[in-house]
Amino acid sequence: MSSLLTTTCTVCGSVEVPVERAVLRVGAEAGDSVCVMRCPDCGRRIERVANELMADALLLLGISVSSWAGPRPTEVSAPIDGAEVEQFRQIIGHEPDPLRWL
Repeated sequence: MSSLLTTTCTVCGSVEVPVERAVLRVGAEAGDSVCVMRCPDCGRRIERVANELMADALLLLGISVSSWAGPRPTEVSAPIDGAEVEQFRQIIGHEPDPLRWL
């Protein structure tokens, strides 16, 4: 059985996320850790700062780990709007398989 992480979504309130649907992001330079997941109900991104003790506990539960270089961003970007989606659509044009780049 999968371990569940209990957290709070700003839209849905208290939710449980399976540990395999979360990622522990560790800063390569500063060593900051952030647990990143998506709300299972609405799909909103959830980020929680993880101190050393919490990071250790998440590692024991088997969480996936990724790292980033440079300072951690201090603010979250605004949601993508319709104009940005249209600009992206024009960039990929008539690409028969746009997912091949992922």
